[in-house]
Parts: sequence; structure tokens; C-alpha cells
Amino acid sequence: MTTPDECPKWKVDLPAFPHKMIDTPLALVCDFYLEHLERDAKAGRLAPTAFWVICRGLMLGARQGYASVCLLLAEKRPKPLLLQAGILNRSLFETLINIAALVAEPARIRILEREGFRTLALRYEDHSGKHPSDSKWKDYLAVYRANLDGLAARVDVTAAEVANPSAIALEWPTPGRLLFGQPSKKVAPWVDGNVADVLKKLYAQYYPHQSELAHQRIAAVSAALVVENPDEQWNPGHAESDLVSTAALLLACIVAELQSAGNYAKHPKLAELWGYLCELDEEFKDVWGIRYSSLV
Repeated sequence: MTTPDECPKWKVDLPAFPHKMIDTPLALVCDFYLEHLERDAKAGRLAPTAFWVICRGLMLGARQGYASVCLLLAEKRPKPLLLQAGILNRSLFETLINIAALVAEPARIRILEREGFRTLALRYEDHSGKHPSDSKWKDYLAVYRANLDGLAARVDVTAAEVANPSAIALEWPTPGRLLFGQPSKKVAPWVDGNVADVLKKLYAQYYPHQSELAHQRIAAVSAALVVENPDEQWNPGHAESDLVSTAALLLACIVAELQSAGNYAKHPKLAELWGYLCELDEEFKDVWGIRYSSLV
């Protein structure tokens, strides 16, 4: 086994990752826009309301995802959970591309809503089928049914679809289909322009590896073994820094997309954050140059 002492020095002595420097402005702009998106959607400044409620929910989930990555890799943990943090970064990328597709055509929100109804309705059918006369499930199923019926009314599900939720056939595309379409079926991508250029770059750089982690392929096994045997790492701390900085990058992209879509004034702390990110990594600087220098 190769030990750290036998490795070239550049593979051992890595610069410290300035997490607090990035985390402070990132938390500030996230909290700012989460508050303003909620307020402005309720006030009617942002329309349609359902679109902005869901976009805010996606951003909120991304904010929580970033926080989870940081917790999984915190120094106070006995061991950093690299595999699980990598899977969360995949989710952050999917949030970014979903927001980009929605911003390009807000009417697509109906596909997400109706697909969400179908998932909940099929789950209700499963529960009610297994426990049709169980008193312990009676109240839960009654509340579930009432909420389901309310959702059906809000997202324009027909009576026939309520009776047979499997009839709702249209599904939200996978990230690959959102980005590249389906040429064999003459289906166009849902994103284009320089946002597509950014997403294609991020997709190529991160998504195949992140998907291997999520689907428990060899990359997942490797990540688990590295955590179990930290002495075998040539660059201790490198993976943690890469995962946190990538999560910060993806969240910064999400904030910038919604800042622009909501026609908000450019937030100086978001520009400051991007300045720090560009200093960290040349790839991040490329992402900035392709799109976000004009948005932020």
C-alpha cells in the first residue's frame, strides 16, 4: 500500500478550504430570497403563485441539501460520509436543472403537480387496500383522502383520473432528457441557451459519478472503502472540500436563477459569493463566465 510519506508532496499538502468565507454569504442570500419569494408570491407580485411556491420549495430543499452535505462532512464527525454527501450533490444538480426547465416554461409546473398527485394517490390506494377495515388506520386514511381530494381540485385532476390515478401518464423528464431531449422521438430539450451550456458542463463533470454513487455501483463501493480506510487517501480532506464546494456552487446557481427569474435587483452578497467560488476552482470560473457573470 502506498503511504502518504511516499506520495509526491503536492498530493499531501493541500490548502485549507475556506468554508466559513463561502458559507456566510451563501446563508445570507438564501435566507433573503426564501423570505422574499414567500412574501412576494403571497402578495401577488410573483405570478403564477403555484409556480413560485414550488420554485421556493425547490430552493428550500436545496438549502437543506447543502446544509446536510456540510453536516455529513463536518470535522466533528468520527468519519466523513463521502458517499452520502455525493448522493445529495446529485439531488442539488437535479434541483438546478428542474428550476431551469420551469423558468423556461412556467406552465410545465402542471406536469410536476399532476405527477405528484398520482404518486400520492397510488400510495393511498396501497395503504387503503392493505388496511380496508383496520381501525388504527381509519383516521389517517380519512385525512389522507380529504387532502388528496383537495389537491386534485387545485391541480385540475379530472374525476376519471381521481378514480384511476394511473391514467395520469405524463411524467417529469429525467435530467438527461431535460438537457438533451430524445432525438429518436423528435423530442426537443427543455432548456437551451447559455443555461443549457452550463448544465451540460456540470452534467458531464459530475452527474455520471454522482449517479454511480446513488445507484450503488463501484464508485459507491470505492467511496465507502475510502472512508473506512482513511490512511489510504493520498489527499486527506480533498474529497470533503470538493463535495462542499460543489454543493455551494450548485446552490449559488439556483439562487442566481431565481433572482433573475423574479426580476430582483442584483444582491451584492451573491456577487461576493461568486467571487470566492471563482477563486476556488477554474471550473467554477468557467461556469461564472458562461452564464452567471451576466445574471449576478
